[in-house]
Amino acid sequence: MVNWQLLSEQASAETWDSNLLQMPDYNIFQTHAWGRHRSNFGWTPLRLIAYDEGNNATAMLQVMMRRYPGNIVLLWGPGGPVGNIDAWDDSLREALVQVAQSRRVYCRISSLRAYRSEDAFILAACSWTRCSQPLNSGLSLCLELSNEEQYLKGMTKNWRYNLNRAKRQEQTVGLWEEPDIEEVRKVYDSMEELKGLEVQHTAKDLLSIFQVCRDNIIAYRCLGESGEVLGLKACAVFGEKAMDLLAANAVEGRKTSASYWLSATVVAHAIKMGVTHYDLNGVDPVSNQGVFKFKKEMGAQLLEYLGEWDWSTSNWLKRAFNWAIMKRSGGM
Repeated sequence: MVNWQLLSEQASAETWDSNLLQMPDYNIFQTHAWGRHRSNFGWTPLRLIAYDEGNNATAMLQVMMRRYPGNIVLLWGPGGPVGNIDAWDDSLREALVQVAQSRRVYCRISSLRAYRSEDAFILAACSWTRCSQPLNSGLSLCLELSNEEQYLKGMTKNWRYNLNRAKRQEQTVGLWEEPDIEEVRKVYDSMEELKGLEVQHTAKDLLSIFQVCRDNIIAYRCLGESGEVLGLKACAVFGEKAMDLLAANAVEGRKTSASYWLSATVVAHAIKMGVTHYDLNGVDPVSNQGVFKFKKEMGAQLLEYLGEWDWSTSNWLKRAFNWAIMKRSGGM
């Protein structure tokens, strides 16, 4: 039997990340900084740790909370929980109801650990259900890294050709230590207009990421001959893991294959920082075959996450939130 405890803001600021790194499925979205980033957008981060009978931390969950009229509470756990899956049971749900101070609670988690049927059986037995309206495909592509030479050898011939082609163009790739949010948005504007996409990241979102999570961010930009930004790439690094976070190319950057040079450079930087597991942050082989092919040819292997599961104090609340998620245009 485990005991879930809510950490105060002060206690979590001091110990959360160091404890998180002890869990094998730790990730950037469960870090203290990411919680502070999301707090800039109306979410209240709550951080809970499960202790076993020997008072050892065995599981953790950073969950984002929003409260609605009627004391209806939405809890969203990107990247979590982490740690011993046996602890994601009734004791966790009871703790969530207690910290939410409501009997009208909907909770959705999104585990980034690799899918195992045994884990899925455990969650189902603990009354978690597969989300009827998932937010993503539940699939990603990952690079397992040891050194830069091994990484370069894993690329396909076609990907390496485009990388070399990008290096022959009138452009340069360099570390972007202080990203200009206006310049970043210009690149996104160009890409979104070309592809007919909705806004991927608002200026406020980008500013928050670079300010709050700056210690975890590696950002590079590609500059054209006249100094204009043709493309950008940023990943988040935590422990020995990295994950793609931001990527965009202006129209001219697409013509010069800037994304190839940017991607290779960011991964090489991560390797130098000791990263051994690089997650390319989601793919959809059906709806977005182009991006899937680009990432696959980097030498990455397909990964299925344990993924999204939900639970609620009432079935009508679960149906209502899944319906709202189906209709929504923004992200959680």
